[in-house]
Amino acid sequence: MCDTYVGMGLKWEVNSNSDLAEAFQPDSVLIAQKKLAALQKRNPYSQVFCEIYFYEAYASAYPSNSPWWYRDSKGNKVQFWQGCYNMAVNNLEYVDHSHGGVWLAKSHQFVYTQAW
Repeated sequence: MCDTYVGMGLKWEVNSNSDLAEAFQPDSVLIAQKKLAALQKRNPYSQVFCEIYFYEAYASAYPSNSPWWYRDSKGNKVQFWQGCYNMAVNNLEYVDHSHGGVWLAKSHQFVYTQAW
């Protein structure tokens, strides 16, 4: 999750593996909509941009046996830094999850289109 989401009040749905959440908690969407409306009132041309990390994730973000982890030739997850591992950005299902179907299309458009 990125800091802009937190600053806007958005919280991902609770999931045993945090990065599998596919939507924001409904009450947090209402908070973000109010913040966006207040921002628009102050400056109708303002824009809010968010970054979504998808190259790496914490070990608890996905199930340990997920095919979305990038693995070396021996089948081991490749560590990016302590407690964080590379993701299989060549896995089309993962790309759809992280770039299109889940976070951007469902969550971002829902907040954006209903806020303005």
